[in-house]
Amino acid sequence: MNNTNRRLRWITSLAVMTVLVGVWITAALILQNLLRTTVHDEDLRNAGQAQAFAEYSSSSIKRIDEFMLDTREVYDGNAEKFASLVKRRQANIADIAFQVGVIDKDGLLAFTNLSKPKQRSDLSDREHFQVHKQAPFADKLFISTPLKGRVSGLWSIQLTRPIFKEGLFDGVLVVSISPSLLAAFNAKIGGDIKRSVGIINAKGVVLARYPESATAIGQVVKDSPFLTASAPISGTYRRIGSINKQDSLFGYYKTPEYGLNFVIGVPMDTVMAPYRQSRQQIIAVTVSISLLLLAFWLMAFRAFSKLEKTQRDLEQARDSAHSASIAKSEFLANMSHEIRTPMNAILGMLHLLHTTELTTRQTDYTKKTEKAARSLLRLVDDILNISKIEARKIELDLRPFELQSMLDDLSVILSANLNDKALALRFMVDPDVPPVLRGDDMRLQQVLINIGGNAIKFSQEGEILIRVQLIEKSANDALLEFSVRDNGIGVAKENHIHIFDSFSQADTSTTRRYGGTGLGLSISSRIVALLGGELKIDSALGLGSRFYFQIRLPLSEMPAKAVVIPVSVPADIKPPGRLAGLRLLVVEDNEINQLVAHGLLSLEGANITLAGNGQLGLDAIASKAPFDAVLMDMQMPVMDGCAATRVIRQELGLSHLPIIAMTANAMSADRQACVEAGMNDHIGKPFKLDELVATLQRWTGHAREATAVLATASTTHGIDIVAALGRLDGNENLFASKLHSFATSLKGLPSQINAQLRSDADPQAASRTLHTLKGLAATVGAEQLAQVAAKLESRAQNGMQTNDYEPMLAQLQQAIDTTLLALKPVLARYQV
Repeated sequence: MNNTNRRLRWITSLAVMTVLVGVWITAALILQNLLRTTVHDEDLRNAGQAQAFAEYSSSSIKRIDEFMLDTREVYDGNAEKFASLVKRRQANIADIAFQVGVIDKDGLLAFTNLSKPKQRSDLSDREHFQVHKQAPFADKLFISTPLKGRVSGLWSIQLTRPIFKEGLFDGVLVVSISPSLLAAFNAKIGGDIKRSVGIINAKGVVLARYPESATAIGQVVKDSPFLTASAPISGTYRRIGSINKQDSLFGYYKTPEYGLNFVIGVPMDTVMAPYRQSRQQIIAVTVSISLLLLAFWLMAFRAFSKLEKTQRDLEQARDSAHSASIAKSEFLANMSHEIRTPMNAILGMLHLLHTTELTTRQTDYTKKTEKAARSLLRLVDDILNISKIEARKIELDLRPFELQSMLDDLSVILSANLNDKALALRFMVDPDVPPVLRGDDMRLQQVLINIGGNAIKFSQEGEILIRVQLIEKSANDALLEFSVRDNGIGVAKENHIHIFDSFSQADTSTTRRYGGTGLGLSISSRIVALLGGELKIDSALGLGSRFYFQIRLPLSEMPAKAVVIPVSVPADIKPPGRLAGLRLLVVEDNEINQLVAHGLLSLEGANITLAGNGQLGLDAIASKAPFDAVLMDMQMPVMDGCAATRVIRQELGLSHLPIIAMTANAMSADRQACVEAGMNDHIGKPFKLDELVATLQRWTGHAREATAVLATASTTHGIDIVAALGRLDGNENLFASKLHSFATSLKGLPSQINAQLRSDADPQAASRTLHTLKGLAATVGAEQLAQVAAKLESRAQNGMQTNDYEPMLAQLQQAIDTTLLALKPVLARYQV
């Protein structure tokens, strides 16, 4: 437990640290993305505003140019007349231009709208005059570098066009732009932001800038990226500003027609201000989360420390209780052993007493005493088992064992407990289950006996199904699921948790009604745990129970062998001996049919070996057993009769071994299939003993004759007793045994067939069950049921629709009910 706490503490610490790291990594990623987004958004904003600035300025320049083109056409040298014209038209450019002037062809100021000059200023040295004078016939708009006006005294950019008179150069029309153009545009795009707005010509000369700087106008910016020939029309960049010397983001837009570049810049401090504010908030939230996580970790650490102390105290108490439990178990084990010794003596003496002459009352007393003694002995055995388990003195005896042999023994033991209950005990083993395994078969059988015994005890009718399923298989072992299902009283869900406790039953009334100590399931659960599994329950009150467990068992190399059943002939029946000395192999999957064949053929003096399917039959033959003939059923699990016969003929090379088919299939096509598979002959079920003996004598050359004893009887209540006894050579004891087994097998049969029809696991399962029913019914003389089973078998083989199931099952149930009703007086007459 301490290791668990330390592991939990370590996991919690690791989880807290992981979350902390995750929170900070997430915060860092958010900040990184926010920074990238902030810069990207500002770049987009600058580029867009630079384009808007360029378009705004180009529009203004175009208005001025249109004004100059219209105005120069009417200039005739008359200053007063021209002044009046300018005054009327200047309204179109008043928002961007503050001066309109004319320079005559000699470079002297001839007109200005600002005032009448007292003397004509000489402007012949100005760039914007020289450009036009030197190219008198080039009628182009010229935009000058910034200069300080001699008349206005203000910094301005001059937009000029030449004036022509009779086709000759006659002067220059000048419009001066105020830097207020930039201030006006900055106000339009949000003057509260600390951004710079500038106009730079193609030579890198700063024509205008806002905010104004004494050193900015006329400064040459040589390293700006937009001045290169390969620079795109629009773009952004980041660098230290040439004028403000601040790290800034810039956006520009070029107007090639005017040779101007419009630039907008924002200092990084301004750009990053919102980011820094968001960063502070994110860091504050991250720190808060981190503090909460650390507080949680601290509380968890304290809780784990407190839990460790509590667990240490509990462990000390548990150790003390465990020591007391071991002492108790050792005491019970010793006491149980001491009780068993005299109890065995009591039972032995009672057995000896039975051999003496006793009165009827004395016999009754001794039988009741023996029954009570055996009940007490079972209780002592249970206490001894549980004590050994608790004292850890029980060990597993691992050895190779045949699963089928263990289940056969289990069937005998549980069948003896059925008494007169209307219960059918059924076993189902998956075909892929390995036949030979390695493990403690005695302990495994003990568990199944215990669970199966409970199923019989708590059930009054229906069936007990003991099933073995293969869950998975490897080269070395197999995982098997063992289950026992009944239709008994069931267990309420709230009692499932206590059902495996010692001295526990579902409720207190169970002990009074059914007896028992409540130790059986506890012992079984602990044995299953020793075997490496866990005993579980699926049950509901009134709906029966299913106990199951899965264990992994190693595979064994010991081959499975057919079981040779020794011949035991009742003393009061003298065998005719017509088959005396013959060694016969009977390959038949149905236990009742095995019983019939073994009983009849043994009475005729034959030595019988039984095999439950075609594969086991092949194993028996391959073991070099000297068989004189083989009686082969057609339909069997694992391997059918035809497939087994082909292997005998083709692979084993036994071409002279007589193989005789025994099947309820009466169709000629079935007989032909037997011949094609390599069988010598065919005997139909139910077979007549004389016919079977004659067939065996014919194919084996064994011609000993004996007198057949035929019992006489009459047909009673629809059961053809005469025909049945004829098939059984008049053996009424065998007939009675067969009859009772047949009656028991009918109960629950429609439900079984219904489940088989609706299951996809084995499409032919229902057909095989009906095939078996047909043969059994005919054997005991239930001809009507045999005919119904034959018809339904044919329908099942040919495939049926789901909506055909109910009518078919109803027909079968009616035939079974009629047969059971007819069997009652016959069963009363022929008691086992």
